[in-house]
This record gives sequence, C-alpha cells and structure tokens, in this order.
Amino acid sequence: MKYLAQNLRYLRKQKKFNQSNLADRLGITTTAYGAYERGENSPPLEKIEVLRELYNNINIDDLMYKDLSNDAPGQSSNSKEYDLEDIDAVQIKVVSYRVQAGYLTNFENLDFREELEAITIPRFGFGRGKDLLAFEVVGDSMLPRIEQGDFVICRKFPLESNLSFYINKKFVINTGNELLVKRLKSFDATNNKAVFSSDNPMYDDIPINFANNDVAELWKVERIWGAEA
Repeated sequence: MKYLAQNLRYLRKQKKFNQSNLADRLGITTTAYGAYERGENSPPLEKIEVLRELYNNINIDDLMYKDLSNDAPGQSSNSKEYDLEDIDAVQIKVVSYRVQAGYLTNFENLDFREELEAITIPRFGFGRGKDLLAFEVVGDSMLPRIEQGDFVICRKFPLESNLSFYINKKFVINTGNELLVKRLKSFDATNNKAVFSSDNPMYDDIPINFANNDVAELWKVERIWGAEA
C-alpha cells in the first residue's frame, strides 16, 4: 500500500474533512484514524471500502498504489499507468460473506471463481494470485486475533497432506455446508483424523475425519487482512 497514508491525507484535505469526522464515520477513535494517515497502521478492508465511497468511489488500486496528488482523484480507474509487477502486488479473488452460499455450491466451478471480485494487495511473497483465495470471516470463534469482517488470505492445501507438521496453524475448512476458520490442534496421521479448535474458548473443538470425506476443501491461512491487531 505504497501511497495509502499519503493519499488519505491528501483526499481528506481536498474534501475539507477533519480526522475526527472520518474517525466517527469509520467507528474508530481519532487516534486510530491518525495512525492510518501516518502509515503506522493499515485500515481493515471494510474501512478502506467506506473511505473510498466517501471519495466518490475512487478505484481501490489507485487509492493504495498511485500518488493522487499528481492527478485528479478517481480519474484513472481504467488507466494502466502502473503495472502490478512494478508495485510488487497481486490480485486475489474474494469469497465475501454475501457469496459464501454460492461458493459452497460452486467451489469446483472455475467459471464461478473467475466472476468473484478481487482485491489487490502487496505480494508479501505470495507468488501467483490464482493460487490464493481470500475468505471473509463470519462470527467470533477466532477472537481476539481475527474479527468478524476480517479476511483471511489462503492457499489451497491438499487433503491428503500429513498435517502433523502444521499443528497450531490456521485453516479454512470447507465442509460442503459451511466455511470454518479454525486452528489445527492435533492430527492423527495413522487414522487421518484431525481436531481443529477456535481461539475463542467459548467454542468446542471440532473433530474432522479426512478418511470419511468430512472435508470438501482445505485452505491454509497465509495472512490476515484487515485485523487491527
């Protein structure tokens, strides 16, 4: 997000907003908003969406990766004045809450996946975006680290893998009926059985028997996008 902090300052002054106005609109403190403009913290994706709507639905890539002080805001949504490789960024398809039911039905349909919206984020060593998906988190089972509305950026994980090496790692589990974000608690390689847990102690552990095809897909969480902490 090379220019995000700089652009937030620039756009706010153009609109003659003050930081308190924007903090109220975002539901955060003025101090927290100020950290966005200083580049000390990055806004969660849902707050970036609110901000770009306030600025005439400015293109999200322009907001993050283009110096808007050198151009009229929002005028370059169709221009290709920068290249994703030049800014070391990657586009990732997003399974938001509103499309999760459709995803559960169509997760094997590549055409459906191609129609998903995408976000552009710094590459972070991710490699190719087509190997990744971002899932919107629903519920509070992974509090306090992952909040509802955050996105977890994941890489597809083979179901036949020996998960013994991934204890305590976070995964998205597609059971065919729902998408669960959980942490691997234990794995029995002999019987191909796993136990996944929530970070929120109010939730019970979930046993998964891979031998019985309890899981349709498994995605390993590589990054949390939007977490404040």
